Amino acid sequence: RFSRKVFVGGLPPDIDEEEIITHFQRFGPLVVDWPHKQESKSYFPPKGYAFLIFTYERSVQE
Repeated sequence: RFSRKVFVGGLPPDIDEEEIITHFQRFGPLVVDWPHKQESKSYFPPKGYAFLIFTYERSVQE
């Protein structure tokens, strides 16, 4: 089994959540998350990293 949660680092500082989804949705439906996202109310992940949480495990295997 694979985790549906994938760490992505090295993101440009000006990339927003929508751009990340657009780039990675070819692998399947996903949401983007990062530590303290709810508190920050920001669409920009901090420090150039985020977690992609795919709906389906098979998305991670691709």
